[in-house]
Amino acid sequence: MWVGLPDVRAVHVLFVLIALAARPLVLLLVLRPTSLTRRDLKLIAWFGPRGLNSLLLILLPTFAGVHEAGDLFAVCSLVVISSVLLHGPSPALLARRAAAQPARDDTVRITLDELKSLSARGEQVHVLDVRTEGSFHASGRMADGALRVNPNHVLTEVRRLGLPRDAWLALYCT
Repeated sequence: MWVGLPDVRAVHVLFVLIALAARPLVLLLVLRPTSLTRRDLKLIAWFGPRGLNSLLLILLPTFAGVHEAGDLFAVCSLVVISSVLLHGPSPALLARRAAAQPARDDTVRITLDELKSLSARGEQVHVLDVRTEGSFHASGRMADGALRVNPNHVLTEVRRLGLPRDAWLALYCT
C-alpha cells in the first residue's frame, strides 16, 4: 500500500477528502428509509464499509495488467490509509466520551395496583408488550388491552400507533 505514496499529488488529496466525506453521506441517504435508530444510522455511516473491499476491487485491474492500474492502486491505498487514520481512533474517543457522560436511567417502575390506580383516575395508560420474539411466543399470552411492540424499535412503533405524547406507557418485558 505504501508504494504509491511518494507520487501523491494535491488532486489525490482532494479526491481522498471527497471520498471520505461522500461515503457517510451516501450511506445516510441509502439507510434513511430503514427502521434503524438515528444512533445506529450515524454509527453505520461513520464506520460503514471501507478499506478492504476497495483494495480487493482495485487489485483486479492491477493483476490484469490494466494500463495505469498502479496509479489507481496508489490513490485507493491513500484513501484506505486516510480512512484507517481517521476512523481508527474513533471507537476509543467515542467510548471515552460515553464514559464521561453520567448514566441516564429514566425508568420508573410501577406495580399493577399503581397502574390500575392511574387508569381509575382517568389517566391515559397504554400497556406495551416489549418482550423479545422468543419470550413472547414461548408464553403464548398477552395482557388484556396490551399492544405488541417491537422491543428494538419502541419509539418508532409508538409513533406509528399514534399514541399521545402525554399518555402513560407501561412497558412489559421479561
